[in-house]
Amino acid sequence: MSTVTVTKRGADRVRRGHLWIYRSDVADVDAAGGSVVVACDERGNFIGQALYSEASQIALRFLTQTQEEIDGN
Repeated sequence: MSTVTVTKRGADRVRRGHLWIYRSDVADVDAAGGSVVVACDERGNFIGQALYSEASQIALRFLTQTQEEIDGN
C-alpha cells in the first residue's frame, strides 16, 4: 500500500480525533491521487489509513486509525 508522511502537527491533530490532514501538513507522498494510503508520522509511526487527494487542500481524509483491511465496499 502507498504511504504518505505527515508532519508532527498533522499527526497530533489526527491523534486528537480530527479526520483530515491539510496539504500543508504533508511531508512526503508516495501515492497517486484517489488511492487509499497508510499515513505515518515523520518517525514512521502508523497514524491510520486515508484517501489521498492530490488536488484538494484537504490531502488526507481518514477512513480508520487501525491497521485493518480496506476492501472498497
